[in-house]
Amino acid sequence: MAKSLIILLGLGSLISVWVILSIIVFGESVVTYESTNLPVEQQSQNQLVTGQQVITTWSDKEISAQTFLQNPDTTTVSPNEFYSNSSDPSRYEIYYDEPSGNITVLLTAVPLSFSRQLAETQLKQVLDLSEVELCRLEVRVVVNSIVSEQYARTGNLGLSFCSGSQVIND
Repeated sequence: MAKSLIILLGLGSLISVWVILSIIVFGESVVTYESTNLPVEQQSQNQLVTGQQVITTWSDKEISAQTFLQNPDTTTVSPNEFYSNSSDPSRYEIYYDEPSGNITVLLTAVPLSFSRQLAETQLKQVLDLSEVELCRLEVRVVVNSIVSEQYARTGNLGLSFCSGSQVIND
């Protein structure tokens, strides 16, 4: 029984990593989430450098990735490239892609609204940022079709407290 559970958890993690990597590489069903008061044509994407680690943002404020990378819940998926963080991987995973500076949140369980809320709380704590500051980051919140075909087709759900986010009715 315990061996089967470990195998299932490992398979779930592999599926999650595959989904995130396919989203990053192929851009499937992901719309870049922009949350600023500027019209889209006046926005410019910046990658701000803090040492070697950058987080993609829509403003000129420097956001350090060090707090994410040094968090005890952060694990290395691919050295110097891809990192994962979650205090509850059965509900969500937060991924940081170092080369692009992107943050992607993968919701892995229903109810999705609850999973997104847990992930948002973790992201605030890990990055030590307010909701306003998080809305300045390029954060994608996605669901794979195994969890919810309806919301997987939606693409980027966004952070619930940022303008332009998708309401989850579950």
